[in-house]
Amino acid sequence: MPVLFGTSEFEPGGAIARGSYLLLRLQEGRCLGAEFVPGPTHPDQGFALRAPFPLWLDILNGKTLAASAILTGKMRVEGNTITLLKYAGAHRSLVHCVATLDTRFPEA
Repeated sequence: MPVLFGTSEFEPGGAIARGSYLLLRLQEGRCLGAEFVPGPTHPDQGFALRAPFPLWLDILNGKTLAASAILTGKMRVEGNTITLLKYAGAHRSLVHCVATLDTRFPEA
């Protein structure tokens, strides 16, 4: 079942003018593909994670755990939460992989 990870809300004055949306196609512990999509919803998505850009940066920099952001309401989950729980390990692995890349982000 594909999973849509997206950033759709940005705090005023942030460096990003509009949201970016990434559809990840996950199945049985594997990522079958990823693509940017034009909007916050996609007919193939199983669930979506939505958060302001600065929160995504905190997650990628290891300052905040995605699970904590979800539990405190800082990150919104839309869709089937059972599916989200099923892919919790994959999500942690993806965050770890992205966090290890040499990446430059615009100032939040």
